[in-house]
Amino acid sequence: MPLELTTLAIEVRRHFGFSPIIETRALRTEGHWEFVGSWAPTESKCPDSCANIDALYVWHRLREEHYVLERPHQPPLRAWVCRSCRKAFSTYESDYPGGSPQASRVRELQREFHEWLPLQAAEISRLERDARIIRRREAERLAREEAERLAREEAERLAREEAKRSAQLVIHQMKLKRVNRFCHFTKEQSLSWIILDGAIYSTSELTRRPSRGFEVNDEQRHDNHLNYVCCSVEYPNVRFLNTLSQNPSDEFVALILDPYWTVFEQPDVKFCAVNAAEGSGSRVAPGVTGFDGMYENPVRSTPMHAQFRTFNRGRNHPTKCPTYIQAEVLVRELISVDFLTAVVVGTRHSESKVKRLLARHSLDDVPVHYLPDFFDRERIETGVFERGEEILFPVRDVSRF
Repeated sequence: MPLELTTLAIEVRRHFGFSPIIETRALRTEGHWEFVGSWAPTESKCPDSCANIDALYVWHRLREEHYVLERPHQPPLRAWVCRSCRKAFSTYESDYPGGSPQASRVRELQREFHEWLPLQAAEISRLERDARIIRRREAERLAREEAERLAREEAERLAREEAKRSAQLVIHQMKLKRVNRFCHFTKEQSLSWIILDGAIYSTSELTRRPSRGFEVNDEQRHDNHLNYVCCSVEYPNVRFLNTLSQNPSDEFVALILDPYWTVFEQPDVKFCAVNAAEGSGSRVAPGVTGFDGMYENPVRSTPMHAQFRTFNRGRNHPTKCPTYIQAEVLVRELISVDFLTAVVVGTRHSESKVKRLLARHSLDDVPVHYLPDFFDRERIETGVFERGEEILFPVRDVSRF
């Protein structure tokens, strides 16, 4: 491996393009070397220096510099540089008579540094030097990535703790309003995949599984929350469901979910007092603020391509129901099938199929209810939201709240 003889001047000229003697300020600010002082010792072994000429400059290499010989656990390099030949060499207090001004001056310059190393003795190969540079940069990169990872994990931990505190407030509010269920409707043929996967997955997760047999309910998702599962409180969003039920062959089922476990296990839950697609998701809000917003009186809705409407809570409006039937709950990523408390179907044909499906997967304790009114817009909007004629049915108890 070829070796090269390095000096302070050579290194500076190679890496920074200027002379350490002529451009002292540039060297000090850009070259990672600190100018200590100047001196003209006798017997310096340099023919161009003598006691009458300010010929030698003392330089101190800062610790972070890396292209000169590395010396672990050693003081930073210092060097005497000749103004004329610009080579560095060592000098010691013992080179001068004891008690002489020259010896005192050397001792003063050395201070706590006990070792001086002539830079011309730092023979390193160019390849080795470059390898050291690469190793140092790699170590710095890894250290930086580790620091970023730790900072990211800490931020995520704090966010999880804040989400859990927010979820507890939401659960408290749900208890006050006696909320009993979340609803998520899906096509009957998709239910088998939900049961097999053990969860209702968000649209962003479903799109990563193109070979699966289920379909997403809303392929457009103007709410811009593709990583959230859309649900409603107590009753399905029959207005939106009607727009999806144009094909007579499509049979939808409503999955009834325990609201308390859903929020507890997925605390980063969001709410919207209207259809979440309004304003491209701008009206979606997290935590108890979003939850309480669903029960405000009145609620104004401004659908796309339509004038705004105002919805009020009448005297018979159930306390547990949001003000507007299209209010939504958005649950992050997934909802476990463990929180499934019942399935509501609209046809006898679906009833028998769903019962067989649940039995095959040891979920026969999940009741299946044939309730066509549950999917009827007029029945929900007028009967439930205006007259307070609720649709009640038994569910599987999975909650400890």
